[in-house]
Amino acid sequence: MDFEPFGGTRPEDWETEKLDKCTSEVIRGFTSKYVEKSNLINLNQKVNKGQYLEKQYYKFLDETISVPKEKYAHKKDILLNSLGQGTLGRIHFWYETSTNVVVDQHITIIRAKKGVSVAEYLYLLLSSSKYTDYFESCITGTTGMLMLNISAVRNADIMLPSIEIQEKFANTVEALYEKIEQNNQENTRLAAIRDALLPKLMSGEIDVSNVDISALTSTDKLSFRCRSPPKKISYHFSRYFPLGSVICDFFIRQFVEFFAYFCTFSALFTGYNVISKHSLCCVNQIERIRK
Repeated sequence: MDFEPFGGTRPEDWETEKLDKCTSEVIRGFTSKYVEKSNLINLNQKVNKGQYLEKQYYKFLDETISVPKEKYAHKKDILLNSLGQGTLGRIHFWYETSTNVVVDQHITIIRAKKGVSVAEYLYLLLSSSKYTDYFESCITGTTGMLMLNISAVRNADIMLPSIEIQEKFANTVEALYEKIEQNNQENTRLAAIRDALLPKLMSGEIDVSNVDISALTSTDKLSFRCRSPPKKISYHFSRYFPLGSVICDFFIRQFVEFFAYFCTFSALFTGYNVISKHSLCCVNQIERIRK
């Protein structure tokens, strides 16, 4: 961990605790038989891709079964895939407010403990290379039945700043997580529209031959107006916390991925590459900022 903002040394009030001691819960999800369709959603390890979810792989549970409250996904839960070759170790920060999503038994639920830790800090720490390597070293079982032992997860050493520093950090990044969640929801809506319209466009059921797309292909109307960035922008998060550069990289990736998705979606429905060279300026500025 980078302690440069603190003079290169670890602050005296920072402590090392086992994950089990600085969380309210480290538990497995719920197990039950699936049904074809219902309003009770099962979030399984195939859905969890780490930074994002592929919700087309949701499964469904019988709505009449009784599910313990702690097995539902709560906002700011940290979800760690704990079974299955190829999916094991993926970690996701659940930021939705849905009340009908049940976490699968093959996923470990990690919840911050009020007054001791904050979820934003724990998530970014546990998703760092240090902990992904640690979790990988804790895998047991044979090919096809690999498993992450929950005791090993609970025994992970966690470096904890004071709760005041953690909360200050959380207040700094909370708006960014809210924006990411809004973008994810927009992506879901766009994907639903694409899936509904594309087959009809391909089959000719929807005729777009008479649509005037000249406005869409106008480079003047499509160009983005972006301010020139300052000559030098530092990772200001590091003033509050040593993981600043990791955090900036994470949110930059989220923005670029969303922008690329928008470009692809636009081109798909117009049949033209509607992104002019001018519209790439925002991505170029991001790269300049990072340098």
